[in-house]
Amino acid sequence: MTTFMFEMMGAVYNKSDLFGITKETLKECRHNIDDKLLKKTYDEFVNGNIDENYFWKKLSMDNYMMPRKLILEKIENSLNNDFLEVLPSLSGNRIVIKGDIPQEWGEHILESTTVSSMIQSYVFSGSLGKNVNDSEFIKTLINKLGSLICIETNKENYIKLRDAGADVILLVREPTTIDGLNPEITISNLRQIEEIFRT
Repeated sequence: MTTFMFEMMGAVYNKSDLFGITKETLKECRHNIDDKLLKKTYDEFVNGNIDENYFWKKLSMDNYMMPRKLILEKIENSLNNDFLEVLPSLSGNRIVIKGDIPQEWGEHILESTTVSSMIQSYVFSGSLGKNVNDSEFIKTLINKLGSLICIETNKENYIKLRDAGADVILLVREPTTIDGLNPEITISNLRQIEEIFRT
């Protein structure tokens, strides 16, 4: 059984910048929060160092249900249909989703879009306590599973995963500079995975 690990933000969902979405939504809801405070608090929340209640409390936001709802909906509405289409061709393999996202938000999004029922497992930075592309974590996974194929859109994460020993497929939707990466496999949409691993 092969394990395919899909990047949540960027591959499974087209939205890739969770911090940007959070910052943008708070401004739309007329919550003007200092950028440095927001980034520091956001990083603590994403890495599981504080829980969600304390996250909003540190931002001095008692009435946060509307911005929270909008943040999650923006991601949910960006579900990549190509991901749903390619899943049947990967039947019999282990499908895992990884994401640098708070545990509460990640689980809510996967459940709201029924993705959680289509995969075997997921891992979020909020529960791991560090970036999901952490070298030691990836090496541990590879030792446990034997092999790991990651589908990634972020170039920095691509390097981390590759250097940790994972096989990495780089999803590049738009023309971009990938000089120096020398990726073995690049795709422009997730449906191409079926062609690569067709037996």
